[in-house]
Amino acid sequence: MRWLHRATIIALGVYLLTVGYILLWTFVPTPTVRQFVLLLPLSTLAFFTFAVLHAGLSWGWSRALLFLAITVGVSILFEGIGVTTGWIYGPYTYTDRLGPKLLGLVPIYIPLAWFMMGYCAYSIVARLAEHLRVPVTWSADVWTAFTAAVAMTAWDLTMDPLMVAGGHWQWLVEGAYFGIPVQNYIGWLITSFTFFFLYRRLALRIPQGNTRHLSARWHALPWVAYTIAATINLITTAARGMSGATVAGFFGTAPFVLVGLWLWRHYPPTSSNMSPTGR
Repeated sequence: MRWLHRATIIALGVYLLTVGYILLWTFVPTPTVRQFVLLLPLSTLAFFTFAVLHAGLSWGWSRALLFLAITVGVSILFEGIGVTTGWIYGPYTYTDRLGPKLLGLVPIYIPLAWFMMGYCAYSIVARLAEHLRVPVTWSADVWTAFTAAVAMTAWDLTMDPLMVAGGHWQWLVEGAYFGIPVQNYIGWLITSFTFFFLYRRLALRIPQGNTRHLSARWHALPWVAYTIAATINLITTAARGMSGATVAGFFGTAPFVLVGLWLWRHYPPTSSNMSPTGR
């Protein structure tokens, strides 16, 4: 199993290298379209691979695959409804820059992105719930799922303006937030809350994986990935003059970055309290 741990670290490293290179484009002449078409999918696949491997080794493969199935299924369903009706996020459409689309509606990379960012956001909040000794109740799961949804949506405060500016999708109305309707962020909260809550309820039926051999540093990696993604977006929006998005994204993601840092420095997971659901 040691090779899976190494593969997880390598995947996170590839993600860091690719997004770091993409970040340089903000400060140097624009690269060719071919470079972007190759590197954006590579960074997404690297991040996705990291999230899958880390979840499988940390939670056990049954719980990891359950989370993957729920996030992918819910995101495809909600995105499909959103593209065709505009009900959830507001009226929008994807361009062809993200490649092939599922049923001609949603690019394949979109549900992968929901999973990888959802896993990192949820991991931070699950650790917080574990430290606070949140009980196994419906109301507690609502609180945890909603808090994780806020962490997830905070990331989109910078990501969505950047992707719209890059021509990856377009809004069919002029929204109040850099052309993006506020409804989009309500839709993000609803979507991510749905799969977080479903996971917490259904994961109770699946035995927890053995995590006694994993270190506290290993369990901090989702927080590291979340921090990297948030920081890259903040730097990029600031460099492109999107100061409003930078400020909003900073105050949205900083609390979760700081909470994650505090938790892993002062209350690192141990062999007796590591839990993928914060219970």
